[in-house]
Amino acid sequence: MPKHWSLIALLLSLSGPAGATETPAAAPPQTYALVAAMGGQFNIVSEVPNVGSHAEPYRRTHLAVAGDLLNRLVLQDLDQTVAGIDPASKRVFLSMPAPNLEHVGLDQREQGGIDAVVVQLKTMAQERRGWHHILVVTPAYRALDKNDMATRLEGMGVFVEPLCQANPANCNQGFFSREGGNIGAVRTYVADGDNTFAAPYSYLAVWELDPVTLQVLSHMRVFKEDKVGIPQFDPMAMDIHLIAARMEKLIRTSIREGLHRNGVSGHVEVIELKEPSASDAAH
Repeated sequence: MPKHWSLIALLLSLSGPAGATETPAAAPPQTYALVAAMGGQFNIVSEVPNVGSHAEPYRRTHLAVAGDLLNRLVLQDLDQTVAGIDPASKRVFLSMPAPNLEHVGLDQREQGGIDAVVVQLKTMAQERRGWHHILVVTPAYRALDKNDMATRLEGMGVFVEPLCQANPANCNQGFFSREGGNIGAVRTYVADGDNTFAAPYSYLAVWELDPVTLQVLSHMRVFKEDKVGIPQFDPMAMDIHLIAARMEKLIRTSIREGLHRNGVSGHVEVIELKEPSASDAAH
């Protein structure tokens, strides 16, 4: 799927890493530990025709993203947002692998993600003594369909809707009937007059932890998607550059909204952490 890989590669190239902003401050600067635990999975979900079957009407592809790209995108936007809130701050970046939650129910995956982060942070007791804030971003999960999106979406990805959402006669003519779809249709969709669309999405959970106890101080879930019209008869002919730009913007707005809703109104150090061993998890 070369176009999917092109999309992922474009995300990192859209904006370079943000540097720390140094501003004279009367009080000692606060240190923020910024933690990204998004893992390396980018999701491509497409609706498929489903007549007389109990199987879900979606095709799901999970692409492995190399180079810690998703975590770096999140850390970049965390850095920019915190620098805007507290310009004199020091930020420490922590990039963590996501745990394997394949066999964990959707309603438990967010808790599983933050639990894995806490396990790793417990091994950093000495470093935590110098931290004033710990901000963590993990994938968020949505089990039910909403806003014409697919069910069971998580983290970052693109949902492709290649099926006509209006009267077939209108679809064949390339426009959407504002009166709605077929009689008995499950749903209809309007997006700039398009019947079919691709929707990059950013579903993130933003956490604040106490640096001493590692207790959760706040937890916000931010669900963002942006639908872009695509040709009905060639859904993969989407504008990859446009999709990538929308994806980058979604991540940025998700991070900022999550921090502000959590009440989070110099030097940057990057540390890459390995997945904890079974003995670590036992402590």
